[in-house]
Amino acid sequence: MGTVQTHSSTSYITDSAAAATAYATGFKTYDSAIAVDTYEQPLGTVLEAAKARGMVTGMIVTCRVTHATPASFAAHVVDRDSEDDIAAQYVSNKNLDFLLGGGKKHFNDSMLDELNSSGYTVANNYQDLLDYQSANADTGALRLFGLFKDSHMTYEVDRLRELAANDTTAREPSLPEMVDIVLGLLRKNEQAKKHGYFIMIEGSRVDHAGHSNDPGTMAKEAIAFDETVAVVLNHVEQSPNTAMLSAADHGTGGLTLGRSGMEYPYVWYPTQLQLQNMSTEVMQERLDVILASDECAVGANETCKATLLQSAKTMLANYTNVTSVTDEEVAKLTTEIATAVDETRDLYFVLVELGHVISAPAWIDWTTVGHVGTDVNLYCKGPLLFERMCKGVHENVYLNKLITSFLGLEHQQELETLKHRNITVLENPLAF
Repeated sequence: MGTVQTHSSTSYITDSAAAATAYATGFKTYDSAIAVDTYEQPLGTVLEAAKARGMVTGMIVTCRVTHATPASFAAHVVDRDSEDDIAAQYVSNKNLDFLLGGGKKHFNDSMLDELNSSGYTVANNYQDLLDYQSANADTGALRLFGLFKDSHMTYEVDRLRELAANDTTAREPSLPEMVDIVLGLLRKNEQAKKHGYFIMIEGSRVDHAGHSNDPGTMAKEAIAFDETVAVVLNHVEQSPNTAMLSAADHGTGGLTLGRSGMEYPYVWYPTQLQLQNMSTEVMQERLDVILASDECAVGANETCKATLLQSAKTMLANYTNVTSVTDEEVAKLTTEIATAVDETRDLYFVLVELGHVISAPAWIDWTTVGHVGTDVNLYCKGPLLFERMCKGVHENVYLNKLITSFLGLEHQQELETLKHRNITVLENPLAF
């Protein structure tokens, strides 16, 4: 195990685009950059290099597939918010044999038609994935886009609650379910056996829960990712010359275990978080319905504010570990609700305050609703030399060198950069 320093070229605290670009290309860049350098020129990625060498390539995420991290491995734009352009590049470049996650709203009908005409299957739910797995069980063929939600996929805490109420396969798959199906197919895939493969997997919504300071939701996202790692480790053990590398792109939220009280000892109570079975994101969505109603159409409406506060307290009681709300917590919720009703018409900071109320009985705390600049852990599994190269403290760009070295793609990734810049290159050396 090692650690990774995460800063971008422009900030001690990176954003996801610059961090993922460092992993994908081996170069630091500015925040919001998607696989372009500090001069906004495209950089070849390890995924593109793998595809150029005939490897099977793909990505599995729980965010929008056009979001910053996946985009940095398979697209090139100067601003991460250009998600329609990112989707268009995925479809036109065809560097991806499979792509699973959310973000369907960024793929218009003509893009989906292009995928179908190019031989891709487009899956909309878990049952579609199971059907694809069954149809390709013998060959392990992978020509698959899974777009399971218009935006980010549902938080695991909410997916599990919905599954308990309606046990069906016509639903969103979990991250370990998606990964298990793809790895099972890869073990049968002749192209993967001959040329190898590269997969980028992200438990994307751990970060989102950190932004919301939502502790139980973050915990269940982390557990789902841990289950995914177990699936991958099982695959690595069955597959010689295969390696797994796991690292966050940055920290989010500044989570502190064991918040300071008036007296010692410093303790925390993780079992409190097991009782939360609704994300604060869904709580906000339910409060948004009230805010958009006729009852709240006019600002400075005390009835509206009272309804929102009571609804928030009811959801805390019904779906979390919170048995009572303190006077101080009520005062903070009241202030944020008043600001939303009278000024912003945005309940985001009510969502954050709900996370703080849930955090208190577990004795955990947060420092920010943004990213943090701390180092992140690095975990590796594979051949002994590969594992040894992971030990120590590294800049994030080193991970790209580690991956390309293991796959023999250092030169090919440089060629991909030159191709993007329309520079004529020789794929093979001249013979004299």
